[in-house]
Formats: sequence, structure tokens, C-alpha cells
Amino acid sequence: MTSDTHGTPRIRPSLFPNVPPYHVFLPPWKSYDCTICPALKEEEWQFPAQIMPVVRDVVEHAGFKVAKGILRCDDEKDVIMAGFIWDNLPLVEKSIDAIDFNRLKSGVKINKFPGFFDLNRKDLLWKNFHEMQVKFGLKAFGFHPDTFRLPAEHDQLVARMKEENYSELYIVKLPNNYCGIGAMMIDHPKKIPKKTKVHTENNKPVTKEDPIIVQSYISNPYLINGYKFDFRIYVLVTSIDPLRIYLYKNGLVRFATEKFSTSRDKLDNMFIHLTNFTFNKKGDSVRDYPDGCQVNKWSIYELWDYLRDHDGIDPEPFWEGVKDVVIKTLLCGHENIDRMVKASVGSFYNNYNLLGLDIFIDTDLKPYLLEVNTIPSLFINQISKEIDTRLKAPLIAETMNICGHHISTGVGARHKADIVNSYLPGYQGKTVGYDHRIYCKVKSEEEEVKQTTFCKGADAASNGDNELDEVEYEEEQEEDDNDKSEESEYESDYELTDGSVASEEKSEEKHKSNETKPSTDILDNLTPCDARVLLTSEEELTQTETFERIFPRPDTSHYLQYMSSTNYYDLLLASWEKKYAGCREEGRQRLRELAEQKVHLQVPEAEKKVKIQRRSPRLFKKSNFNIPHIFKNK
Repeated sequence: MTSDTHGTPRIRPSLFPNVPPYHVFLPPWKSYDCTICPALKEEEWQFPAQIMPVVRDVVEHAGFKVAKGILRCDDEKDVIMAGFIWDNLPLVEKSIDAIDFNRLKSGVKINKFPGFFDLNRKDLLWKNFHEMQVKFGLKAFGFHPDTFRLPAEHDQLVARMKEENYSELYIVKLPNNYCGIGAMMIDHPKKIPKKTKVHTENNKPVTKEDPIIVQSYISNPYLINGYKFDFRIYVLVTSIDPLRIYLYKNGLVRFATEKFSTSRDKLDNMFIHLTNFTFNKKGDSVRDYPDGCQVNKWSIYELWDYLRDHDGIDPEPFWEGVKDVVIKTLLCGHENIDRMVKASVGSFYNNYNLLGLDIFIDTDLKPYLLEVNTIPSLFINQISKEIDTRLKAPLIAETMNICGHHISTGVGARHKADIVNSYLPGYQGKTVGYDHRIYCKVKSEEEEVKQTTFCKGADAASNGDNELDEVEYEEEQEEDDNDKSEESEYESDYELTDGSVASEEKSEEKHKSNETKPSTDILDNLTPCDARVLLTSEEELTQTETFERIFPRPDTSHYLQYMSSTNYYDLLLASWEKKYAGCREEGRQRLRELAEQKVHLQVPEAEKKVKIQRRSPRLFKKSNFNIPHIFKNK
């Protein structure tokens, strides 16, 4: 291999012992320290729907082969055992184009979670937001424009407009469209659009009115040179239980094409009111945007400099408000997303989601949420190539690094020696490939007891009882100890040589979390599941550069009150952050000691083996899979 001492390694070791290494991703213009070894050329990245070029370029630069892949399949028995998937299919309908996450086994890594439909659709986003608003008040949840879902809430909208004496403006949007398609301004009920369509129900044609949403229009935008603008910010969710959220510090600022006005005779001119790039690139007016803009795009970093230097405004308070909006937005859909993840996702490894949130700023520097995009556009447009490339390629590379993509199990098993010799000299781990035990969600009886007890304690504390029932916890632990048999030696089928199965050496020191008296401190006597969650959390943090974790942090535990139920792992991470955020290395050393003892690899007996499928999911018969409906007849 050709070596470049100034480049970046292609494979990085874990921060912790007995955790396999990870792939490293870079923007295409950054170099690796050596050429790729033949073993890693077997790694494959699947794009079941439309290929996003910037994602393709980043994964090909890392050495992956790009394949079409099959994700949506009629045959429920067909499963995808392992591999990397970037699915770029918009969630157009709730049932059509849905992914059966139960088919994705523990070694699969995909850029989607189940349930995010509740945030992606504008009507469902408002439904969930309004429920939080009713429950927790306008002060906590007052950052989304009032919205009416038509036709169901037509009469309420008309009554509101009449009450306002038709003095306020509203904007009409289609609930599941993007790029400003179908948007229009109205100031009177007579202008509310109505469109019907014939649907088929029970094999009979039924005429229905198409759904729309009508939002209160924010008429006091912060302007630059007379132009309205909004933000496209990027949010990475790496886990739902526990919830972990990262915010990219840079992003896009998008200007309207024509100077702002609320004049009634200009309501039809959407170049004043919309900021979407796809729409505004069609405008032909002269624009006096600030220096650095390409078409109607600017970067958030450039905006911050402008606000400081030109307007004398510190953007930090506004950005802190954006973080609050992001966290609460995710909590609006958390209940259903969490339920669906627990029902259909079997591994901590499977999922992540890069979101694009559209944020608006008014003259009071207050942030508003406009919409959530679960598949944000990552296209590099030729007329805005410089700013798009500068932003989006590093965004994707860092996303991949934070989420942690291990070498595939099969590749690691077949080519361990070559990979170690090429990239990991002195590596002592048993395997270089993905190990399902590190991401196992299944709990032992002892862990069930601990988690139930601490959740009950948190619920009691929130109701005014700050005392945990320690006696009950000790009695349940004693019963569990009496039934507990000695752990058997773990056997793994990850090391495959001529079809044989190699045995995992038994750990010399077994973790016994019940050796000491149970404590009301959740961080005492960390269990194997605790260790797995904390190891992954700390590993993610080491890969942040432009992303920053905004939840959990030492000052974010108060957001737990907005969750519909108490999740144990959120309590665990909240306590961990409070204790170790200021002394991160001390916490990591504690985890290293647990990992050295292989505590994180201890899983229930039924979870100790995983079968490896011998046929590729790409070889399924063509008749067995659905073509996503938005691509049909093209």
C-alpha cells in the first residue's frame, strides 16, 4: 500500500478495549494515510432508492462499493442480516414505501428510525406539537406557528380569521410536500383552496377533499438588506432510547428573492415569502445580498459574522434558543417513535437519522420551527456548488464517524490478519468485525430489576416522593441471585475459518454487579447493558468536530419532564453527564476498566450467538420486492 504520513487512517481503533474498530470517513478532498487494502474493497454500501451523490462520494472515498440493494420486500421471511444502507426515499405515504424494520437484523446500519413520519408530515407535526402545547403551556411550546388542518378544522380557521377582522395573513402548505410546492398566501376564507381527488376504498371510488394546512404567517421577520430569510439546520439523532441529539454548528441561510412586503396586492408573489432554493433559483430579480451568497444561499457562520460586525448582535442567545427548539421538537414525536423503536428495532446499532429543520427568526430574535425534513436535500447544485460542497460533504463524513460503522462481520472474519497488518499493528482484540453483543438490548433479570426500580423511583420523585424503595430493590435482587446460575463460556461464530466456529476465551474476571449493596445512585454497580450504552455514548463524543451534542448534557435533565414515560437509559445518561461532563477522562477510565473485564460483552444465554446468512439480500427474485410508488412509471 502507498503510505501518506500526512493523511488520516482509514480504520480507527475504539476508545475502549474489547470493542472492534471503526471505518473512518472523510470529505473527498481530504486524503487517507494509505491506499485501501483489498479486504476492505469487499465492503458494500446500499442505496435502495435514489442515490445521493455527496453520500456516494464520501462512502466511495472510504473504499465502499456502491450497490442498489433491496430494502422493501413482499416476502416477510426475507431479512437483511448485515450491511450499510442509505435510504433516500421520501415518506410520501404512511403505509406505502414503509420499511419493515423487523427485517433488519442486528448488523444492519441504516439512516432511518421507525416513527419519524410523525415529525416529517406538517399536519402530524402540528398535531403532536399542539398536544405538548396543551399539556405544558404556550411558554414552553410556543415556537411553532398556529396551524389549522383542513378540511377538518375549516370552520375553526374561518372563525379565527373573522375574529381578527381579516387583518392577519396566513400561508397554505401541503402537509407532505417540500420545496415550497403548493404554498400560497391568503388573507380571507374565500381564498382557501379546495381540491378534491377520487380515491379507491374497498374497491369503490370515493371523492375526498385533499388535506392542506394553513399556518399563521409570521409578519415580522428579521431582515437583511430588506430580504426575509430562514435557516436550514442539520440535526443528527443517533439513538431514541436513550435519546441522543447532535446539532451541526454550521448550516444554510436561505433568502427570499424579492424584498419583503405584506402588501395585499403582492400576496401572490411567493418570491417575497418563500426561501426554498428550488423555488427561488427561478427568480430573475436583481438581488443585493450580502457578500458570499451563492444564488440565495449563505452559511450560518457568515451570518453570525454579519450580525456581530454589521448589526452589533451577539447570535449566541438565539442559537441557544435554537437548541431548545430542536430538543423539544424531537420530544413532540418521541412517544410514538420510542414505542415503534422498542417494538421493531432489536439492536442499539441499527439506526440513526440526519434531519433538516427549517428555522425562522423574527425581529425579536426568537426562533420558530417551520418544518422537519427526515430526508434533507444533500444535492450539490451546480449554481451553488461552492457553498453546497463546503457544507454537505464534511456534514456527511462527520455523521458517519459519529454513528460508528464497524467493519462488516463477514469481512472482518475472513480478512482479520490483512486488516490488522494494514491498519491496526499491535491490535489484541478477538475480532475486527462487528460484534452484536456490544449493541445487545436484551436485559438479564437482574437488569430488569434495576431498571424497573430506578424508573419507579424517578416517577415517585416527580410526584413529590424523593425516597427510592431501597428495601424492595434489595429483596428483588436477592431473589434474582438465588435463581442465577453461573455464566457459561461464550461461543462466537464471528471468527469463521473453513466453516468452523471459534470459541471466545472466557473472561478471567467476571463482573458481579450484585457484590456490593445496592445504592440509590444509578451509576453504582453498572450492569452490562449500562456499560454498552455508556461506551457507545462516549465513543460518539470523540468523533464530534462541527457537531455538538445538545442532549443529553449536564443542564438538560429538565427536558425529561416532557417525555410521556420514564426511560431508564435517559436517567442513566443524565446522571452520567452530571457526574462526568467536567471530568470526562475519569468517566472513560471507569468504562475502560469495565471493558477490560468484558462486562459489555455479557449478554443473556439466548443472545450469545447470531447466525450469519449465506445469501446476499440483493439476490432475491425481482418479483419479491416492491418498486417504491414514486418511482413507478418513470
